[in-house]
Amino acid sequence: MHWWASFDERKAPEGGIFERLSEKVVNGKEVSLSSRYQVSKLLEVLFVRAFCERYSADQIPVTVNLVNPGYCHSEFQREQPAVMKVFAFLFARTTEVGSRTLVHAGLQGVETHGKYLSDSQITEPSPYVRSAEGKRDQERVWKELVGKLEGIKKGLTKV
Repeated sequence: MHWWASFDERKAPEGGIFERLSEKVVNGKEVSLSSRYQVSKLLEVLFVRAFCERYSADQIPVTVNLVNPGYCHSEFQREQPAVMKVFAFLFARTTEVGSRTLVHAGLQGVETHGKYLSDSQITEPSPYVRSAEGKRDQERVWKELVGKLEGIKKGLTKV
């Protein structure tokens, strides 16, 4: 899903990405939940990559990776239009098939730290994530989210 995120919120002023994400209307258009879902997946990729750049596998006692189980049958479809339910029926994986990548990720070692796993293998994330612009936005997301977490509990991100 992160491949499809338009992420217009990145155009917000410095320190304003998450504030922009809270807006229900952007550029005169109501924001759809599906676009927010895509952006949430992109934010996850950006944040985890930033985290893993700062905390290597030998610095922390766990391997942190990004897992894409693919399009699976789930309760997300319960409120979708009929055409999307048909699409899911035809193309979505069973949850058991989707879970295989999660199990695979859990069995891997440090070679997957900070990596994006899809179809039970290390896969490159979207070109945007790997671009210079993506790297800049990754740092902005890191800085803003760490600031929010520190605002909730001072020292939280230092533990």
